[in-house]
Amino acid sequence: MKINPEVIPLNNNAIPAVTVFTESKSPIEAKGIMVNGLSGKRRAELNMSIVGMVYAPNWINDKTNDVADDEIEYLMENVERILRAYDNLGGNVNWHFPNSVTYHSVSWDEDTHFRAGIMDLKVTLLY
Repeated sequence: MKINPEVIPLNNNAIPAVTVFTESKSPIEAKGIMVNGLSGKRRAELNMSIVGMVYAPNWINDKTNDVADDEIEYLMENVERILRAYDNLGGNVNWHFPNSVTYHSVSWDEDTHFRAGIMDLKVTLLY
């Protein structure tokens, strides 16, 4: 599922979820002998964000354990495992590497909250 929280409101029926955003594309570099020709190669770097979200009702949590915190950590670790298994993302890129993961809490109401992980992924593409 492709979710843009600014356009599509979140709801607990769609969670857990993982979605990807392209944040930016670096200046394109010409590579190879025919840099100006139609068959000349180009190189670009994409900065992408992979966002994972989990939902946990607060009433199932106790004072010493945040279930949502554990679940989002497992989800983001699984995303990284999948990325390692597909080093060229199905032939679509030449190289990728996750730079960092940040974790965030979003309160929905008194009884529920979302936990989100945002992975910054640098992707190199030759085309």
